[in-house]
Amino acid sequence: MSGSSPARQWLFDKSLLVPATSTLRDICVRAASDTELHIYQCICRAVSSDKLHAWETALFEKRKDGSTHLEWLQEAPRRRSQKYLRGLFQKIEYLTQLGVSDIELREVAMERLQSYARQLRHKRPSRFRKLTEITRTLQLVSFLRVTLSEAADAVLQLAGKLTSDIVSNATEHVKRTEGAMLIDYRKVLLEILTLVEDETVSAESLQTTLRKMSGQLKAKIHPTRAAAVRARFTDKIPAVRSLLRAMTDLPIEGSTTDRAIAGLSELKTLYARHAFQLPVKERDVAKGWKAHVEDAADRERAMRALEVSTLFELRRSLRRGGCWLEYSNAYRSREQMLIPEEQWRAQRRRHLSLLRLPENPKEYLASLVVAAKQGMDAVSRGLARGELTVDKGDIHLPKLDKEDVLPAVTHARDAIASLIGTIQLPELLLEMDVQTRFTNTLLGRAPRSEHELLVTYGALLAHGTEMNASKVALMIPSLKPEEISAAMKLLEGEARSTRRIKSSLNLSTGCP
Repeated sequence: MSGSSPARQWLFDKSLLVPATSTLRDICVRAASDTELHIYQCICRAVSSDKLHAWETALFEKRKDGSTHLEWLQEAPRRRSQKYLRGLFQKIEYLTQLGVSDIELREVAMERLQSYARQLRHKRPSRFRKLTEITRTLQLVSFLRVTLSEAADAVLQLAGKLTSDIVSNATEHVKRTEGAMLIDYRKVLLEILTLVEDETVSAESLQTTLRKMSGQLKAKIHPTRAAAVRARFTDKIPAVRSLLRAMTDLPIEGSTTDRAIAGLSELKTLYARHAFQLPVKERDVAKGWKAHVEDAADRERAMRALEVSTLFELRRSLRRGGCWLEYSNAYRSREQMLIPEEQWRAQRRRHLSLLRLPENPKEYLASLVVAAKQGMDAVSRGLARGELTVDKGDIHLPKLDKEDVLPAVTHARDAIASLIGTIQLPELLLEMDVQTRFTNTLLGRAPRSEHELLVTYGALLAHGTEMNASKVALMIPSLKPEEISAAMKLLEGEARSTRRIKSSLNLSTGCP
């Protein structure tokens, strides 16, 4: 019933006759079957049967640790760390060698691929082999393609976070250094005052000593804190070079004039030659980095400066769309994110109808202009009446006074609290589970052990609150974050959602 509700709403919006629920459900089932067949045909055109067989064989091969490649790819994500980042690069390399990055499935929406991939993410190898050929193909290809996209997204996101961490650490180091330099300045000032008061020191000797002090301080003085932070980046930071070595192996694309692409290309060539001294030549780098990259006498420091500047430019270009990774989902090219031009011409009216937008953009903009004028008039009237103030382009409203609580509300609240009494959340979870058996519905069976029951409760807490798996694991000492993460993904599966919907419908209608 729930699946046919959108279809019923669509027919009603189109002023079409709404058939019976059973008829509408049959139509939805046929449409879903046709869509699945279309996706299967698209996959068969993109991937040959020999490659499909090779992928299936490779996924069930054993790794050194005894697990299969499928189980390795199914592992839940762990917390951010260098080890986790290396694991992501290994997954990308493995999937790229299989040829997953070469397939094109532009006719299939990513949401469809993610739906099929979720079905295989928590499926045991023995159960996967029992599926029909069409279902195996859909789930296998979707899982590999989505896993590659998610790994690429995670790598690029972690690279951005690692860049932010490097900036934070360098800034903190500069702040600490500034405090130490103040002490040095005080010492130098006291030495100068002592020399000035010493009448036995000649003018030439005083001048020589002052020049020596000046030379020592010039090496530490930077015009701004940002310049000091950039100078700090030229020191050895192993995380930068190891990250960029791996990033240069990714097929990141973009304009040839983009600084990030030019930097990655040059660094890839230098890494291949095992060269760590930057050749002297003109480069298109940001103004703040020219002194460290082009004019630096120490070419090893210049190399490190180019690495950090390239890392910054790459983060900026990925955010604004100047660079992209073809098999990524979050960092795709603009052409991949937009509807193809031919498809847009053919289905333009359909999309506008679904979004309930007029074909003429002027009609849509006119309504926005009218709403904006009404809002400005309301602000003007409120400003004239003194109901609000405008300061530095921001609208400020006076703080609302707290309303008094009605005695009837207080009495009702106290009565409810006294009736329920004091209860802890674990007791409430257990009581609700005893009354409704929701864990049986979520797992599809009764929990086999107390540990499995606790893991299910932990996953529910993580889904229902702002806490992540690590924070929930701290609340329940016997659980590990990896177990809670795996249980959270299990509860996200569509099969579980469908079972929950059917169970709630049966409870509400009294069906067996």
